[in-house]
Amino acid sequence: MKLIQFCFKRLYTVINVKNLSLLLFLITILPVYGASDLMVGIKGVDSNIISNDHPDYYKISDIINTQSSKIKVFASANLKRNTNIMLVISSNGETSPLINGQVSEYVQQTNLPYNPNGYIPPYHIWNLGKVTDSEDGWRFSFNYQKNDYYEKSISIDGINQECQIWAFIDDDNNYIYSSGESISNQFIEEYPNHPVAYVVPENGAIIFSKYYDGNDDLNEIITCEPLPYLVVDGDTLDPVADDTTDVLITLCDGTQYWTLLKEYTPWEDVNHFSYYTDLDVGDDQTLIFGGHDSEGHVTITSISDEIPLGLVLLNDINGDSIYNGNDSYLFSQRHLTRGSYDDNYQWFMVYDVSAYKGTGATYHFVTHTEDFTTTGDFDYLIYIDDDHTGPNFDHNDMILGILCNRPPVCQVPCDQTIFQCEPTEACLPVSCFDPDDNLLPGYPIIVDGPGVITEGNWCYTPSGNEVVNVTIRCEDDLGDYCEETFTITFQMNRPPVASCPGDTTIFLCDTTEICIPGFIYYDPDNNVAYTTVIGCEIYEDTVCFTPEGNEKTITFIVTDSCDVSDTCQTHVNIIFNSPPACHVPNDTTIFQCEPSQVCLPVSCSDPDGNLLPGYPVIVSGPGQIVGGSWCYTPSGDEIAVVTIRCQDECDAYCEATFTVTF
Repeated sequence: MKLIQFCFKRLYTVINVKNLSLLLFLITILPVYGASDLMVGIKGVDSNIISNDHPDYYKISDIINTQSSKIKVFASANLKRNTNIMLVISSNGETSPLINGQVSEYVQQTNLPYNPNGYIPPYHIWNLGKVTDSEDGWRFSFNYQKNDYYEKSISIDGINQECQIWAFIDDDNNYIYSSGESISNQFIEEYPNHPVAYVVPENGAIIFSKYYDGNDDLNEIITCEPLPYLVVDGDTLDPVADDTTDVLITLCDGTQYWTLLKEYTPWEDVNHFSYYTDLDVGDDQTLIFGGHDSEGHVTITSISDEIPLGLVLLNDINGDSIYNGNDSYLFSQRHLTRGSYDDNYQWFMVYDVSAYKGTGATYHFVTHTEDFTTTGDFDYLIYIDDDHTGPNFDHNDMILGILCNRPPVCQVPCDQTIFQCEPTEACLPVSCFDPDDNLLPGYPIIVDGPGVITEGNWCYTPSGNEVVNVTIRCEDDLGDYCEETFTITFQMNRPPVASCPGDTTIFLCDTTEICIPGFIYYDPDNNVAYTTVIGCEIYEDTVCFTPEGNEKTITFIVTDSCDVSDTCQTHVNIIFNSPPACHVPNDTTIFQCEPSQVCLPVSCSDPDGNLLPGYPVIVSGPGQIVGGSWCYTPSGDEIAVVTIRCQDECDAYCEATFTVTF
């Protein structure tokens, strides 16, 4: 048999157990902090609670007169400030009880009158420290409606009479109670017909429950949430909307799997669950589960993530699949609800559980009639209350889960050309990404094209110049998959081409540097690494050298990055200049009767054919050169000595002298 405290904003329900006593004091501070910011819970076997609001009249059960008791003090995160929480035991007389084996740290005498037993009622005070400081023994206890609560466990001994326990916030930091400081207050629900009293905040924000195990365990105090509630692996979750708020959901892009997990109601064959997209109207509906569908049924949809969805349950009493007669039409936008007296009630309790996907989580939904536990991966769990008997606040008439599954993403290399010196294995990364982390093992796989996938890489050895198209697939455990294709062009290296100018003859006046242009190359792959000229220097496309003889062979080599070369040669014949030759008559004697002009032949010849015009010339002696002859008219007996010169374009020349005796 169970002892359970159920708490709703509309309803309090109590089920009791024989021979079990539970006393829970719930103490709250001033309204600025809220009605459930500070609580003290004490177990005992007596339900005698004095409900006066003066701190000196909060009573601990007589059980602690004879044995120790355990107390848990609960404080909300609202009290996480730099202020001490003080615990007080009063009306125990001058003798201090023991808290955790220690007498009171502070004793405050009061002006209160003697109590009926004649004791002066001092306040025995212990400093429980600050909620902000874990070293003071405060630890996280539970969460309710996004508020964290902390707890501190305390043992009490040395009680010699009935006394009171209460608390205050030491706002002035003097470690004693001062007028105006935030002291405890209590809200009490008493059930005279039962030996148990429950202390509950009026707004139902905090409640306690006890599962009876056959023993009056003084240390058992268990916190819980207002029923119904959902616990996922120890985490108590808040629904997307409470029972007085509209709720809409948005699903992920991809495939959605709607699973009917449970139907508790005897009306299960007439419940039809749908979603609608025409918000505030509710006519554009898509049926997900009909009355004939049973537990485990799965409906698959593909709904855009940009479409908000409303939820609707048709209680089809007459079985004609439309709303009429005595049917009720329940909408998550509450003002659309029809056929129910309670159109302000949220029939759909929706929980976002997407954070637990892939963790193997257990989902435990607790109601005041029965519990439901399931496992699996879901984005949403939806607990629905139907209206066949009016809202009964259990939300367990239909339970369904929605899993939004997005297909995996195939990640492949970009289309590209791979250059190789010779056919060699190439490896490129390929992988799968699954946003829902439910990829099947062994993927990606090749569904078309050559090669293999190993250690996250696609690998292939081409046969030569080749274009390959490869398609890979990634698939998840729900059968959704992606396929992507990439194209790789393999280009093998082609040799470079060296080009040299033709063989040539070069005439030189003297030994000097020769520069010959036209040493060029072409590479179809544009991967020339370097050029070489044997025995010469090259500047861009020009080779220069200083001849050491009459012949030169220039060897030009082009090498690419694959170490493939091409060679060409140019042969150079070098002619050096020779000086011209002077031709004059032999020395001679000419007899004349009387002086008359004499002409004798003189000339120049040049083996290189580069004689300067106007030569020969007379460099000394009489006469003149006319038409290739030296001409002269003597004055009488005379000896004429004549020297001529011939000169070429290289400034090389010759001189010759002849003598004529007249």
